[in-house]
Amino acid sequence: MSFISPIPRLPEVSQLPTLHVEALVKSSGDGIIVRTDLIRDEVTKWLVDKFVVLSIGQKIFSFGGLDESHAQALDAILVVECSGGNLDTGTYRLQQVELDVQAYQLRTKFEQKSSRHSHTPDDSIDNEEDEFNARTLALPSMDLDGLWESLQFDQPIQSKLLSAISRMVSFSMRRLGKWTINWNRLILIWGPPGTGKTSFCRGLSQKLAIRLGKHYPRSKLFEINAYSLGSKFFGESGKLVSRMFENIELLLEEEEDTFVCVFIDEIETLAPRRDRALRGNEPFDAIRAVNALLTGLDKLKEHPNVIVVCTSNLITALDQAFLDRVDIKQHIPQLSTRPIYKIYKDCLEELGRHGIIEGTFFDVVQVTPNDPLQYVEQPAEQLILPPFDEMIMHYKAFPDAAPKLLADAVFESVGLSGRTIRRLPALSLVLYNNSARCDVRTAIQALRVAIASETQVKAEAMAEGHSGATTDQRPIRAQGLICGSGWGCGMETARSFVPFGGVARQSLSKASTRASSSTAGAESANSPFHLTLAASAATAVALGSAAYLYGQEAFAMTPAEEGLHPTAYPWEHAKWNKTFDHQALRRGFQVYREVCASCHSLTRVPWRSFVGVMHTVDEMKAMAEENEYDTEPNDQGEIEKRPGKLSDYIPAPYKNEEAARAANGGALPPDLSLIVKGRHGGCNYIFSLLTGYPDEPPAGATVQEGMNFNPYFPGTAIAMGRVLFDGVVEYEDGTPATTSQMAKDVVEFLNWAAEPEMDDRKKMGVKAITLLTGLFAVSVWVKRYKWSPIKTRKIVYSPPVPRR
Repeated sequence: MSFISPIPRLPEVSQLPTLHVEALVKSSGDGIIVRTDLIRDEVTKWLVDKFVVLSIGQKIFSFGGLDESHAQALDAILVVECSGGNLDTGTYRLQQVELDVQAYQLRTKFEQKSSRHSHTPDDSIDNEEDEFNARTLALPSMDLDGLWESLQFDQPIQSKLLSAISRMVSFSMRRLGKWTINWNRLILIWGPPGTGKTSFCRGLSQKLAIRLGKHYPRSKLFEINAYSLGSKFFGESGKLVSRMFENIELLLEEEEDTFVCVFIDEIETLAPRRDRALRGNEPFDAIRAVNALLTGLDKLKEHPNVIVVCTSNLITALDQAFLDRVDIKQHIPQLSTRPIYKIYKDCLEELGRHGIIEGTFFDVVQVTPNDPLQYVEQPAEQLILPPFDEMIMHYKAFPDAAPKLLADAVFESVGLSGRTIRRLPALSLVLYNNSARCDVRTAIQALRVAIASETQVKAEAMAEGHSGATTDQRPIRAQGLICGSGWGCGMETARSFVPFGGVARQSLSKASTRASSSTAGAESANSPFHLTLAASAATAVALGSAAYLYGQEAFAMTPAEEGLHPTAYPWEHAKWNKTFDHQALRRGFQVYREVCASCHSLTRVPWRSFVGVMHTVDEMKAMAEENEYDTEPNDQGEIEKRPGKLSDYIPAPYKNEEAARAANGGALPPDLSLIVKGRHGGCNYIFSLLTGYPDEPPAGATVQEGMNFNPYFPGTAIAMGRVLFDGVVEYEDGTPATTSQMAKDVVEFLNWAAEPEMDDRKKMGVKAITLLTGLFAVSVWVKRYKWSPIKTRKIVYSPPVPRR
């Protein structure tokens, strides 16, 4: 798609390193947007005039000398990072760097709702279904503030990708030749679960919106719910994916000055390997969804103001065509000791700021030069833990120091997911500490207990996944969790009952011995019931075996050993509680009339059977009247022609069998009235036959002249060629007429033609089961309360005693 838009102002080329500074503008909360471009220029001049040196991470809250209106609008100024050049000192002279100031204002929830309802109600991008499949978030968002800074990695992944993608968008703004420079601006973030991939992508979109604020004054995050694009209806998944990308294109065309970041989480849901999908239950539907995704990605690269970011846990499960389109593939590894320590440090200090952990200060001092180092731990207003490098250098020599204990917990946490690591500090205090406020040592001790529990659960899960773990020890651990007196009390309780086990078993054996004589009579008295139960079970097994062996559906043609066996598809109408899809029946009849009726007859189906099922009376009358039928001989013995009536049967395309063979090269097209019941495999066979024509016969296969190769047909040589192609029929309801869709519809129609009473039969079956269930319950009640007393009563005749 080609369109003309003004080219945004491009950044100036500079050989100096770029120092990135972010100026946060206050959000009023009432939806008022401030001119950030004016504040950006004013802050740049102010920094050059007031500062000589700036440091990474430096925050500025005092704005003396800045214009008063701008100073009141600013919340804070943060020095973020330095990109380009070889300077890596953390402190930079402004004369040696190029200053890049970005002023931004966080969008509130009020502004999100306002922008969401700014479209018309008829706009397809904002209907309820599309809002469920995706959400649009105006950037920079207050909901994502601080997310990027909270991420911890070993390598500088954040700055590397942020700088690379910013340059990628900058290059795309120059309108490079699309046939010369072929890239898709598609980024894949992959790695094991729980490493922060989803948070990384959302934070990346937030930072890109800030970094590109000079060129794109507005930015949006278009987050697609991949799982919601899958549908149980045949062919619907591909339509949903196509519609989603059409909405994205519409957004890009309407807002050319808006930077859009498309985020797809768990991309393996939409882009699985198509060679594996062919072996699934719905191969054509899965392949169609992948094709729609690839087509949508190819269309998006025409727009310079969009990037697509995806995440995946299983890169080996992705389609090769999708991986070939990915420009940047970034692996997110499991966390190592340094980022784990930083996460634990931030979490514990956050708990300390809210009064859950007591404030403590740590230090290592040396009173005199000759004295050894001493560890100092003192109460303080807030909890302040040393950084990782300082802990390694100074606190490693003190085994009982709190930072060293935290480091030990860090080493025990290696291998756990980042999601688990972030929740353990607070979760451990909930599970393993009963007080509302504790010291840092108690918190670290509870943390180590939680780490040990998570590690044990993970080890057991892995063991069960490989060889199946035994579960005889799990009830003992469960007792320990329930007991409130302390950890491990469940184990001690279980052990305390062991000495009494022998006494209990001896008492039980004696009681059983004493009761054996008395229960023998009862067992013998109840033996008829057990005999009846055993006989009933044996009868049920016998009937079930006979039904399984001899109750299978019989077919007139069963060449099971010849030809390729068709795939078993989950036909909805074949389920006992499902009916025919009448829209599919109508489409299938349309496929039969326009494609199949020229050769195949349907002589056992009358026109009247369509009324109320898929067509109205007037529609079927009009179809019947299009055909002429012979009348009864008149007085002169002549047979005239009359228009068709609803009581007539569908006429055959040929007058007789000889005419059919002559028109088809000696082959006789079979009648399709009972074809589903007359072929082994039924619907699966016919669907596989219609969609199983390859473009070329496989190597080594020979086909006679005039025949066509089809692996599902017995003998693999069939006179009928492929008749279903994409778009050969134009459906009335707008359904895409793909090959698999037409084959599915016509197969379901032919199943109805062979068994039009199926829906009524299922309804009658449900009524019969309901009625018989009620009658059975009534018969049980009558036998138990009416007949049983009569049957078991004892009549005693007492003859009269004669009087003396």
